[in-house]
Formats: sequence, C-alpha cells, structure tokens
Amino acid sequence: MKKNKTYLFLILVLVLILIKNDFFKKSFFIITKSFGERFIMAYKKNQFSGFCSKEAHGYVRFIKDEFSVENPPKIINFSEKRVKLPYWIFSKNKKIKDDKIILLNFRENKNFNFNDYLIKNNFNNQCFFLIKK
Repeated sequence: MKKNKTYLFLILVLVLILIKNDFFKKSFFIITKSFGERFIMAYKKNQFSGFCSKEAHGYVRFIKDEFSVENPPKIINFSEKRVKLPYWIFSKNKKIKDDKIILLNFRENKNFNFNDYLIKNNFNNQCFFLIKK
C-alpha cells in the first residue's frame, strides 16, 4: 500500500513538472511543424541573433536554402565579439568546403581579398556569399 502511494506521488510530481515546462505543447509543436517553420517562428520571436548581425543565423539559413548548399562553406565572422560560428545549420558530419565562403559582419576596415571570389549574394555590404573563381 505504501509503495503504491509512493509511485502515485512520483507520477503526480512528474506530470506536474511536464505541465510546468510545457512539455506536451512543445512536443505537439515539434511533431506538427517542419524545421523551417519552427526556425522562422523562432527568428520572428527574436530568439536568434538576427539576419546579418552577431552570429547571423538568418543569413546563413537564407544562403543554405537559396543556393541549395548542402556541405557547409567556410564561415568567417568579423564581429568584434567572439561568437560561435553557426555550422549547426548545415547537416552534421559534413566536411567544410573552402570553395565557398560566407562572410558575416564585414566592415570596410577589415582585410579580405575579394578578387579571388565571385560574389553570389551581398546583403548591405556586411554579409556575403562568395564562390571561388
């Protein structure tokens, strides 16, 4: 009898924790929405760093989708702050390719030789998608 009460109590506590953390709502959301839809919704809620600022998750995702980039290109972030590069947007366990480069937070006073690359995309002269000539 005492064992049953303990199990009942533990199950009740577990259910309360799951409800408090919106486990059921979040699980439903993950099951019913595609990754792209969830990414856009999170971007609109400002959970990411922006389109072409800080880590620039939005720009990297845009390049991946717009140019059908499967293997992650080399990503160079010229941000003053040290930030983690968003390679997680691409499929895991794929080798980084040096023939394509994404430049983030570029400023005119930074040194980069554009002569060896074709500019495939330029966003406000701050974020670039480049392909080697």
